[in-house]
Amino acid sequence: PVLDLACGDGRHSAQLAECGFRVTGIDLSPHSIRRARNQYADADNAPRFAVGDMRSISYEAEFEAVFNLFTSFGYFSNWEDNLAVLHGIHRALRPGGWLVLDYLNAERVAATLVPEETKTEAGVMFHITRQATETHILKHIQIADGPLSESFTERVQRISLAKFQEMLHQTGFTFQWALGDYAGNEFEEGASPRLILGAVK
Repeated sequence: PVLDLACGDGRHSAQLAECGFRVTGIDLSPHSIRRARNQYADADNAPRFAVGDMRSISYEAEFEAVFNLFTSFGYFSNWEDNLAVLHGIHRALRPGGWLVLDYLNAERVAATLVPEETKTEAGVMFHITRQATETHILKHIQIADGPLSESFTERVQRISLAKFQEMLHQTGFTFQWALGDYAGNEFEEGASPRLILGAVK
């Protein structure tokens, strides 16, 4: 049994199920959970999906592994929420269970971000500005479709490997490794495209 935490529409849950895991997928968005259920209901070894807030999961020693993939962490306004997530994951794992957390490499993103761009897709214009502060990576998006317009901001915390290690230790985990990409290469703070962490309860 494994947990796909912040599973979105279930694409990673489905791949884990194909590998033979018994998968539970949790996401805050009811829309995403409906899509996941509709898309994978008839699959062999179909995952089970539920709406839930990753800051308050209620499982106790149920899973052999928890996966948090594709930068599905760090969207909160304070560090206490990060710690609440990690405490909940720790409770949900059986002794010896694994956490695999896949995050962006915040320092590389900050150093290489494109400050501004405009692009048009199917007649819809997207104007995007990006900035890095000491604490966050910000992406502001303005959308114009004829007379209609909308804007929103994506915000993710700028979390270093050292800060992740500190949080993992604080919530009872033993840090095991940090990878820099999906091929399994070692993490390099200024160069790797990803920060993929492994930790054990």
